[in-house]
Amino acid sequence: MELDFTELKLSGTNHAAWISAIGLLAAVLLGLLGWFVLPGGDVLTWTEWQVFQQQRSYQRELARLTLDADRLAGLLGNDIPEPVRAQLILEQVLGDLNASTHPALQIQVDAMLLANDGVYAWVVGVGRKDEAILLLQDANVTLAHAIEGQQP
Repeated sequence: MELDFTELKLSGTNHAAWISAIGLLAAVLLGLLGWFVLPGGDVLTWTEWQVFQQQRSYQRELARLTLDADRLAGLLGNDIPEPVRAQLILEQVLGDLNASTHPALQIQVDAMLLANDGVYAWVVGVGRKDEAILLLQDANVTLAHAIEGQQP
């Protein structure tokens, strides 16, 4: 942040004093703002900032996994599979699962990979629909545990 005081018409001898006073006032106001905004009035350390970032990443990936589970359930809602639609959705879900990087969600990702494979097997005709449903239910249970674990 940069403050520009060139537009102020201050006398030469008091110029430094006015700039110092305005700068001090700005610092105090920013400090008071931070006191009310930060939880507990504490300044975040680097470790706390990293924990905050990891929590946000965890929540984003968990939301994406939940959405992918809903998309797989939508495919299983049909009595007759739609191979073209299913192939596009299954590829997108697989891409999301392969892009998952949060180690705390590895169990959920593995369960979703199994469910994705089960739905794929049903769509191409080598698997049964009830097996795919069971795999997706197992994945949903692991997702529910992860969601419950993040609740305070």
